[in-house]
Amino acid sequence: MDLPSDTCNGGLYHPDGDCFPGAGLYGNSAERAFRERRPVSFIRLYHLHCLLVEMGSRKNQLNLGMQEEKFSLRSRIKSFYHAIAGVRQFIWREHNARIHLVFTIGVVIAARILSVSRLEAVALVLVVGLVWVTEMLNTCLERLADLVTREKHPEIKFIKDLAAGAVLVAAVTAVIVGLFIFIPKFL
Repeated sequence: MDLPSDTCNGGLYHPDGDCFPGAGLYGNSAERAFRERRPVSFIRLYHLHCLLVEMGSRKNQLNLGMQEEKFSLRSRIKSFYHAIAGVRQFIWREHNARIHLVFTIGVVIAARILSVSRLEAVALVLVVGLVWVTEMLNTCLERLADLVTREKHPEIKFIKDLAAGAVLVAAVTAVIVGLFIFIPKFL
């Protein structure tokens, strides 16, 4: 993607579309890494930064800043539309989301059949919601990391593993809460 030269504070642009701030911001060693085309994930991260800066400057040019936007019911409804579209895309695109959907439906059916109390239902809603939120955030982090670089990098692997670990912790928590609620119903 070709961006204007002022987008990255006068940075360098490679024909492949990478941008780099140059020696002024990060020193000669970083610039040398860029020119030698070594696989440095920082360069991709800075490219993402440049894109976000460009998007921000376009937003300011269109006068769409958060402070200047007035409240309107139409814009709130549009926000909900985008949020619902995001959940639908998440379920459609992500295999794990469909697995969570099946388990969520199973929990709702079991809770209905076994007549859980209101407090138990609240606990189930909270832990199931926690699993969904962590899975969505995990997906967001993975997609952003892939946007930064497709190359294997130990820090990106750590971030992805940590996000996946958060989903695992949430899922194990949900299973434990579910066992505390459902097992006594069978005894």
